[in-house]
Amino acid sequence: MKRTLIVLVAPAMLLMGMDCCDPEYDQDGDGYPCKADCDDNDPDIHPDAEEICDGVDNNCNDEVDEGLELVKWFLDADGDGYGTEDATMTACSQPDGFVPQAGDCNDTSPEVNPGAEEVCNNTDDDCDGQVDEGVMSPFFLDADSDGFGDPAVPVEACSAPEGYVIDDSDCDDTHAAINPDATEVCDGMDNDCDALVDDTEAQGIYFTSVPAYCATGSECYLHGDSCNASSSMEKVAPFIYVPDYGWVNKPYWSPNTVSLQSDGSWSADVCTGGVDQTATEYCAFLVPVDYPVPTIGGSSTLPAELFEFPNHCETRETTRKTIEFSGHVWNVKQTCGGTANPGPCHYVDGEDDIWVDDDGYLHLRAYGSSSGSTWYCTEIYLDEPLGYGEYRWVLGSDVSSMDPNAVLGLCTFDTMGTYPYGEIDLEFSRWGDPDDPTNAQYVVQPYTSAFYYRFTVDGSYPVTHKFRWEDDDVLFRSFAGDTAYPESAEAQIDCQDYASSKVPDAGNEVARANLWWFTGHGSETGASEEVVIRSFRFVPPEQLPAGESCESWE
Repeated sequence: MKRTLIVLVAPAMLLMGMDCCDPEYDQDGDGYPCKADCDDNDPDIHPDAEEICDGVDNNCNDEVDEGLELVKWFLDADGDGYGTEDATMTACSQPDGFVPQAGDCNDTSPEVNPGAEEVCNNTDDDCDGQVDEGVMSPFFLDADSDGFGDPAVPVEACSAPEGYVIDDSDCDDTHAAINPDATEVCDGMDNDCDALVDDTEAQGIYFTSVPAYCATGSECYLHGDSCNASSSMEKVAPFIYVPDYGWVNKPYWSPNTVSLQSDGSWSADVCTGGVDQTATEYCAFLVPVDYPVPTIGGSSTLPAELFEFPNHCETRETTRKTIEFSGHVWNVKQTCGGTANPGPCHYVDGEDDIWVDDDGYLHLRAYGSSSGSTWYCTEIYLDEPLGYGEYRWVLGSDVSSMDPNAVLGLCTFDTMGTYPYGEIDLEFSRWGDPDDPTNAQYVVQPYTSAFYYRFTVDGSYPVTHKFRWEDDDVLFRSFAGDTAYPESAEAQIDCQDYASSKVPDAGNEVARANLWWFTGHGSETGASEEVVIRSFRFVPPEQLPAGESCESWE
């Protein structure tokens, strides 16, 4: 039998999903029929619903999120929860990539934000407008580079700036030998920064004041103090070093010591003769009262035995003038009012006494005082020896008409050496005899009649004078004009060759040029002398041309 299936459909099922087929039907059950509800599929959307911030017209008045408070949102590019004021959006709900909190001072770094912890990295990590606040360390200036800083000169930093250290315990940041790690010595200072001076059991001696360069009279005293010494047991032996002379006892050769005072202090007059005021070094030794102090007069060094006793030595700053001439820096001799050889003369360094003109020529003057009782001379010399080679001087003035007492010397000389001092001379003078027909000489020391040669130069200039120094030969030649290699035979004025085993060995001698008065007495007429030297040139042996010679005159 055939059967028929009948399906009954409820009215609600027929309306489901349909767009208000029945305007009176309330599909979402919110109390509003389809014809009055703007979304009859959502019971939270109807004319009486409360408008909320969701981007939807909740109350069916054709407006979205009306009447609600809008919020300012800040772009958070680095995702650290803090946004930047430079990129904002206004909305009632949080947009993607935006946050409600601003204040990020670097939105490219998640480690930098108002909630971050400040660390010492030269960055404002917590965005409070301060860099490294509360996390920097103190460092202290270490001016003397001894590893200990000056507590009075601090600086805050993450790491030590150049010249600064973390330690602040230096009590004298101007002396590297004074710091908490130093050894206390006898010098009148707190070497180890323990607030105690000379707290050592060892004997010692030191200077409390050194005379100024060129000091005279009462200012020319060396003052000092001692540690753990007594006047009945010890005495002080002072020495000074005078350039162009050497070490010498003070105050005199005899007596050559000074006594300690009851408080251990002492003083010594160190300007008791010659040019003591030009001394550049001082040494003092604390020796037993019965010790026979050796007599020293012009030695280049002090005896080693002296340094077995407590001692103190200092090099004094000088005002020694230098001058640039012919590619070299020359010292200018100054005797501070005293006299020295050659001469003896008062050697001066005034701008009107010795100078280099605009052409690069050196001017040397020699003259007398207005009373004629004091005579002044000039000299330049190098610091370092040049050794074997050729010494070439070009004169730019007439030396033939100089006063008979005037001497121009162009030479090598070792003031601290032993005779003959490595001395080789080109000299121009009549040596006090106005009737001498010769006015120039070549000399190899030690001086004897066999080792020097006199000749005559006329008043013409420029003139080149030179000597070529080898270990067994000195060749002297003079030429008219400012000559260069190869020199012509026609220009030669004179030539002498000294070939001998007695030629001085090269050592500590230095090149010198001086204008001075023979025996220290100036012109009989009171006239002054001025010499112009156009140039000086030293040529090392390996650069000299071969084959130069003239008749031997040994």
